[in-house]
Amino acid sequence: MSYICADACFVIALSDPRDGYHDRALQIYEEYLENSANVLFLPWPAIYEAVSTRAARNPTYLARLRANWNTLQSLGRLELLDDSPYRDQALDDSFINPSPSRRKPVHLSAADRVIRSMIADGSLRLDALISFNYSDFADVCAVRKCVVID
Repeated sequence: MSYICADACFVIALSDPRDGYHDRALQIYEEYLENSANVLFLPWPAIYEAVSTRAARNPTYLARLRANWNTLQSLGRLELLDDSPYRDQALDDSFINPSPSRRKPVHLSAADRVIRSMIADGSLRLDALISFNYSDFADVCAVRKCVVID
């Protein structure tokens, strides 16, 4: 069993057939989540991005999101990650220090900064990250030896 964190882009692509990564998201879901014993860790910021105002107005999207959510929850393989230990630093980094771990500034959302901090936190067991934004997480995942599934 592996513990896999997901970025919002995966959750959105999985639930939206119009998304360019939808087919890949379905493959990842089937291989790594639906047909395995892996646990999906969803950070709250990813949930906020996936259930945005725009998404909330799309009942078909919400139904797909809810179906996948219910499947994993009923199997006991969905855990929500509390972001409270990471969000103050993520916000500070967004305004003060655009890229604490890189030489040049990188434009990352506060949600991505929280996820990066979670990956860097050695006390959280994370074996992999699902994201279609490899470059946003490659450095921190390499240090942590956390596989990026894209």
